[in-house]
Amino acid sequence: MHQVAKGKNWFFGMKLHIGVDSRTGLAHSAVVTAANVHDKHPLPELLHGEELKVYGDCAYAGQQELIAGKAPAALDCTNERVRKVDGVPDEGQRLSNRKKSKVRAQVEHVFGVIKRRWGFSKVRYRGLHKNATRAFTALALANLYMSRGLLLVRVPRKTPKGRRRGAAMRKQGGNPVILNTDQRNAKRAARSMPKKGATSA
Repeated sequence: MHQVAKGKNWFFGMKLHIGVDSRTGLAHSAVVTAANVHDKHPLPELLHGEELKVYGDCAYAGQQELIAGKAPAALDCTNERVRKVDGVPDEGQRLSNRKKSKVRAQVEHVFGVIKRRWGFSKVRYRGLHKNATRAFTALALANLYMSRGLLLVRVPRKTPKGRRRGAAMRKQGGNPVILNTDQRNAKRAARSMPKKGATSA
């Protein structure tokens, strides 16, 4: 691990780079580097070679050769750096980056689960290898958590045959008759009353 400056603050640790499928939202590749390594260097390891489009933030801009070397059929859809013309930013590039960022946001969902759900916001160990093992385990759990709706099977509850909630059924003349709660209570009270000529102690 290594230290790096981000703005006016210094950080010591590592970086977790992941590749996410835009359709399923699940991570398919991950690379761990020191904090001072630029984001563009592990880019070829994040591609599996069958991509049709590659999305990324401005740190991956201008990496057409790296993308073409690993995924020849992929189209470079990374965000471009917004240039200013006479001090005014180009609105066309801003709108294009905003449209691309809607797809690129799938990566942030995975990081949200890892950091907020599993608490992997700070490194726990000294070495890069141990922290990488913990990060890959958290990614596997995040994939299971994000696909829980497809993995869980819902079993419908079956009511007992011939019964209904809040009602009792009895046969009268060959046809079932449904009795509500008041009728059942009246029937029970009539049965409990002593008959004529009978004694109750």
